[in-house]
Amino acid sequence: MISMNFSKDAELLDYERFDYDTIDEHATGINESRMRLPTRYDISKYYKRNVRDSYALGDNGRIVKRNKGEYGQWKNKAEEDLLDFSDDFDWQITYSFPDTRRNNITSNGKEYGSRNVTYRRLYLILCEHFNNKEYFVDRYFNDVYPETMKSEIDSRLDEIKRDLLDVASSELEGAVATKSGGLDKRYKVNKGMKARIVKYEKFAQQWEDNEGIELARLIADDIKRSLAIGRIPLNHAFDSEETKRRRHNAGLGEEPVFYATSDLIDHIQLYVKIGGNRKWKTSQGILV
Repeated sequence: MISMNFSKDAELLDYERFDYDTIDEHATGINESRMRLPTRYDISKYYKRNVRDSYALGDNGRIVKRNKGEYGQWKNKAEEDLLDFSDDFDWQITYSFPDTRRNNITSNGKEYGSRNVTYRRLYLILCEHFNNKEYFVDRYFNDVYPETMKSEIDSRLDEIKRDLLDVASSELEGAVATKSGGLDKRYKVNKGMKARIVKYEKFAQQWEDNEGIELARLIADDIKRSLAIGRIPLNHAFDSEETKRRRHNAGLGEEPVFYATSDLIDHIQLYVKIGGNRKWKTSQGILV
């Protein structure tokens, strides 16, 4: 399975570049002098911040100073820091939030937050400014997923593997394998088997894509539940009396800062991409 690189800069909308409603209160976010927003966040990557100041040409044609530690690159995590997802599948888990404006009207008709902040910018502001630069969806996979969803997902992956191997074994009925798991060319029965393998691979890819969508739905639901009940550890670096007053006036009660109206986390877009690692053996001994 070929993994896509989603860490390239997202194309920003005008009201994301020049959002003066939040520029003073939240002096962190996706603008020309702060952290870049990726097309998607990849849980196998981390953001490495520069240790020195750098300069770039801003949208207004002026030279912009990038503050120390607030501009860097997405790097691959060390193997020991990766999610223990599955050894039987190649996989990639990414997530994002939409570029649409968030709903800042609460259930009692009050405004809470700026009307011009998009969901993806809100997530970045909350994590960078309020959560000590820690991304709470990544924290979920590190600390919560192993306890809540890992056993269920592992079981489903085992079932997917068994089902696909049954299909492959049926498709390759009569084939003769070499010791290394390939088709033994010395046997006439293997004539045409390569085409059958190609047919199986196309079928398996579609099956894996559909299963990935279902796995993503299950995990996204668990992220929402975990955030709602406070199971995901968060660093409330900013919890002023003014914030509490605004929340009270908006009718939001005492829920965690990051949960708020639940509108943000309801808009999470989670993607699970899986593919066989070509180390599975059919009943004939063929590697697929």
